[in-house]
Amino acid sequence: MSDELTRALHELASARETPPTVTGPEIRARATRRARRRTTVALSATAAAVALLAFGLIRATETPAPRDHSPAAPPAASAVPTPTLSPSVVTALPSAGTIDLKANTLTVGDRVMKVVTGFDQPLKLNGPLTIAQKPGAKTLTVSNGSDGTRYNAVLSAAVELLDADRRPVYLGATDSYGTDGIATHETADGWLTLGSTDAKWFYGAAEPGTVIAVEP
Repeated sequence: MSDELTRALHELASARETPPTVTGPEIRARATRRARRRTTVALSATAAAVALLAFGLIRATETPAPRDHSPAAPPAASAVPTPTLSPSVVTALPSAGTIDLKANTLTVGDRVMKVVTGFDQPLKLNGPLTIAQKPGAKTLTVSNGSDGTRYNAVLSAAVELLDADRRPVYLGATDSYGTDGIATHETADGWLTLGSTDAKWFYGAAEPGTVIAVEP
């Protein structure tokens, strides 16, 4: 008989064997062991779940909160008071010309003009002078310091300037003198006279608001 046939017969005999008889106590013992194994497995699973939960809670407490990377708001700008000038501070305007009282000249740029005073007293001007207006023709009533008589001085190309005391000072060419209508004209202490050509040139170049410096 071949080995394969022998092995097949043994397997057939084993399959037809009647299983051994198990008593009642053995069945109960097997059931008890199965129950214990299930309980052990359940407890192990529960313990593993609890451990995982505890680990997750610990990690949650240890993990820092995400940082806010939004740019920080710039600090509020402090209110800076606007500087104010004291009433006593006056900004000096640049002068466009100069009157030299000693040399009796008016200098504007490169042009030097001879000035003749029409004042009876020595000329004293409280500078600077500011060009106020350009009347053109102007008649002034002045007094002769020697005898007190009054007369009119008629100026052409006249320019009115104001000194630092707001006193008017007139500059122009003297055309004539007279006594007609003395009471109807502006009274003045005197005036500054230029030659006819210089007076016309200055009248054309003068602009209201222009400053003329005064050198005593």
